[in-house]
Amino acid sequence: MRKLPPTCARVILSTSYPNPDMDGTACAVAYAELLTAQGKEAVAAISGPPHIEARHVLGELGMDIPTALPAYDEVAILDVCRYDQLDPAIAAEDVITVIDHRRGGVPEDFPHAKDWQVELVGAAATLVYERWRDADLTPSANSAKLLQAAILSNTVNLKAAVTTERDHVAMAALSEIAPLGDGFAHRMFQAKSDMAGPKLREALYADKSRFEANGWSITFFQLEIIGTQELLETREQEIREIIASSGSDRALLSLLDIERGTTILLIPNADFAEMAGQALSCAFDQAGIATLDRIMMRKEVRPAIQAYFGEAALA
Repeated sequence: MRKLPPTCARVILSTSYPNPDMDGTACAVAYAELLTAQGKEAVAAISGPPHIEARHVLGELGMDIPTALPAYDEVAILDVCRYDQLDPAIAAEDVITVIDHRRGGVPEDFPHAKDWQVELVGAAATLVYERWRDADLTPSANSAKLLQAAILSNTVNLKAAVTTERDHVAMAALSEIAPLGDGFAHRMFQAKSDMAGPKLREALYADKSRFEANGWSITFFQLEIIGTQELLETREQEIREIIASSGSDRALLSLLDIERGTTILLIPNADFAEMAGQALSCAFDQAGIATLDRIMMRKEVRPAIQAYFGEAALA
């Protein structure tokens, strides 16, 4: 926590969790711009470089975002609602605004966060857009494009079941402000689909989470890319070795094909694969692979598995 001298105007830091994805990055930028448009002192910054997809979009738009937290007085956190997921340098009592699209946060962890908005839409970017709309203000072209990119990313090109009507409305309104243009979405998705060499391991470990079910610690890997079947066909053994090194009792991988709208699930352990198949109403083959003709994101898979074991599920 780096505080400004008391003689300076109060500055609100607009940020997300460390090394954020496209949604967290876009929201940090667009919300800081909104606060500034409302006459407040605000700055956007994140801890560490964002995911490759966000880096690509920022580069294509000729934008940048500081990757070290500056001095501030108060904090708005976006695309995150849990204190244990923030940069440890941020004090809970400095957080005044929480905007997220997933459950799991505890409002009491942030004693001064009178502005708490956690609503189940496809992307936090949708909630930020709605704040612009409700304030009767218009974001800049770059912020409008960032928010669109975030919605497309989080909803897997608007194909995931988590996509809501509010996400569609936000996309339509933002595209009227600043259309993304031909090929923008494909280039964005292609940027994070490059799994050459060590990029595969880096990508898998950049987007993993852990949860408990059936007394097991489970690591959940997820990739949202173009060409999932081709990736599995050419590097299946390497993928299995990476999964096996998770350190958890069990592990699973979800490969989401952005353009085909399909999901490949890989679970190396036969006992877990059988149970997961019952939980998700799908069939795993002897290799522990199930192919679905729709997008099934982690937000769906994890609660379904936990519910199967009769345990409380967090989206």
